[in-house]
Amino acid sequence: MTIKTYTLKLKGTKGNNTPDITVILKCNNKSQAFNFAYDFFEKGETNIVYGTIKKGLSTIHRWMPDAENLKKYAGKYKVYKTSIICKN
Repeated sequence: MTIKTYTLKLKGTKGNNTPDITVILKCNNKSQAFNFAYDFFEKGETNIVYGTIKKGLSTIHRWMPDAENLKKYAGKYKVYKTSIICKN
């Protein structure tokens, strides 16, 4: 499978004291990008391990290179599929 680059644009709110941000995701498809973004930005799940032992286990850092710097925003945004755009 080919890894694609997706851009996710998130709208900040005054209530959560969050700015508008743009995030890069490296995923297999748009649904995978949405699921990772939803878990991270809506549910606040920053340490989930994805995958299987057979295919390999990884945290969100594999798909979202800037995840460590974005942890302060975990659980503070609404994620919409329409906010995810494929760049290649």
